[in-house]
Amino acid sequence: MNCKPEIILESEHYNVARCASCGRIGLYYKNILLGFNPADFHAFTKSIHSVAFDQSAVDFPDGQKHLVMNTCHKDIQFTFTRKEFEELQDLLQQAVLLLETKVILGNC
Repeated sequence: MNCKPEIILESEHYNVARCASCGRIGLYYKNILLGFNPADFHAFTKSIHSVAFDQSAVDFPDGQKHLVMNTCHKDIQFTFTRKEFEELQDLLQQAVLLLETKVILGNC
């Protein structure tokens, strides 16, 4: 089955799309590309919103604080500056709200 992406939210540096056929959700943010089933997308969003940047960020050689996010692979982590992390949180929240709106309106 070929995916038929429906754009949910996008800007210059990010895109959230859902496949009209299988329902998978794709998240493109800067140089990161992730795919989720709907339940995992909501869990990922909840997880991102549960992190407090100031409590978790560490100093990096560039002089900025970065949040280091572990992945399911022990050797792969993502790093985000405060601005990037806040942008990621915002876009995920917007995407969830838009997806919920589509369900309410029957456009799922």
